[in-house]
Amino acid sequence: MIFIELFSLILLIAMILYFVRFGAHLKAAKQRGVASLMPSRLNPVMFALGTVFLIIGLVGFEIKSMRFSMSSRTSVAKSNLVEISFAQMQYHNQYQSYAGGKDAFKDLEFKTYGPAYYYSYFLDQDVFLEKSGDDPKFSPDKEWPFSAKPSSGENAFLAFAVGEIDSDPCPDVWTINEEKELVHLVNDINDSYKPGQCLNCPWAKEQTGFQLFLEKPPPIIGSLAGILIVISPILLVVSIIRIKKDKKKMLTLKEMETGSEED
Repeated sequence: MIFIELFSLILLIAMILYFVRFGAHLKAAKQRGVASLMPSRLNPVMFALGTVFLIIGLVGFEIKSMRFSMSSRTSVAKSNLVEISFAQMQYHNQYQSYAGGKDAFKDLEFKTYGPAYYYSYFLDQDVFLEKSGDDPKFSPDKEWPFSAKPSSGENAFLAFAVGEIDSDPCPDVWTINEEKELVHLVNDINDSYKPGQCLNCPWAKEQTGFQLFLEKPPPIIGSLAGILIVISPILLVVSIIRIKKDKKKMLTLKEMETGSEED
């Protein structure tokens, strides 16, 4: 995202500099009263549209890439939580209560689906660690920053998946309950959490509407980004070719001014 922001800033600066130059050229041509040396008013429009379209396209592409990266990394956690939910349904059908206590995962005969090195799983008082011997980053009976806790009882349960999918302190947190509702409690990609779901989360901020949009962007975003990324270079190339022609007009104006000063 930093690269896109830097590149967008460079494009905006280039656009501003061009508009300043265009204004100077237009002013000089008007003072001379030479219509043939006037710069084309279409050029700044094409250059501005090309710049804006490219920036929007790159941002849209970044949103799509972020979504894909998040989906690919969190798919393991979601699959394992669904597996926990399925195992709980079977356990409940047999014992009329959901598995809980310190041996909840053992009672469910839970095994992780796919590589488990990203997440640890919590259910009531039990924890299924990423790697044997690791200490969980959070623990319900110690420091637990979220408003809800892993639980299990006769009629309901709430299981957590807590992991790290990038290098910052913010975790990625998913939950699932007896209704099979998957909730992305804390998003490690944009370091944000669902409103009202964190009691002490200094490493993340409460989600805004824009962050919620980034988490679930409409499918058209990717298509629109692709179209704009294709159109914008065409507009920029055409405008640059036309700007070069205007540059020759500007040089002619300067030669006329130089000639006038000599006379």
